[in-house]
Amino acid sequence: MSNIKGEKISANLKGRATSFDLVIAKRLKMRRLAVGLTQAHLGEAAGVSIQQIQKYERGLNRISCGKINDFAIVLGVPASYFFRDELSDDEANFLYSATEKQLVSIDKALSDEEFLSFMRDFNRIPSRELKKLVLSIVRILAKFDD
Repeated sequence: MSNIKGEKISANLKGRATSFDLVIAKRLKMRRLAVGLTQAHLGEAAGVSIQQIQKYERGLNRISCGKINDFAIVLGVPASYFFRDELSDDEANFLYSATEKQLVSIDKALSDEEFLSFMRDFNRIPSRELKKLVLSIVRILAKFDD
């Protein structure tokens, strides 16, 4: 199969999750955690079981466009949040080229309670300028070895 530029692409005709589906899965999990919802609460609000949320977040099941819209409403973001247009260039480049090892690293970070607490607190900062300042401080501190 080829795209409109004539470049060869592989088709995913069997319905299996692609790397793009994994990006959407990670964005769903990150946003859910950032707003402090449990999988059970998200599932109830979006009309799916907790098991289905787990499958979505792990990238085992593909998420339909309609369900993406439902999640967007529940999570207070536009549906485009789950797609490349809403990602920063750095985030998009990382997520679209991420290896399985790097995606596992993201999962590990999302299991760390201190990291999740930081994400929730960071999300409450109203000013974009203040968020940039906090990120600058974190990057400086990250350069120091313990």
